[in-house]
Amino acid sequence: MEADSYDYLPIRGWWVDEDDKPLPPERAPVGSGFQNSPGPNGAENTWMCFPGWREYHDHHSHQDVSWNRLRGNPQYRPLALMVQLRKDLDKIEGCG
Repeated sequence: MEADSYDYLPIRGWWVDEDDKPLPPERAPVGSGFQNSPGPNGAENTWMCFPGWREYHDHHSHQDVSWNRLRGNPQYRPLALMVQLRKDLDKIEGCG
């Protein structure tokens, strides 16, 4: 997770391996919002397509969900997003 501009932008997240290098897309979880194709910002790494994650809000199909409107909600703070991420992973076969 990266929250370098959290006051202004949602956090970013992608999968990494045991050496903290971006996980190859073929090894990353896919489905239920987990993406392994290039992101809306042109990033080649994996990304999360869920409210509260930067690439979600940058994606052209989610422009009706403003980060400015969500950022004060406790469920979109980094720790809460990590808890939700675990729940979302549990929904994917082989990840729980």
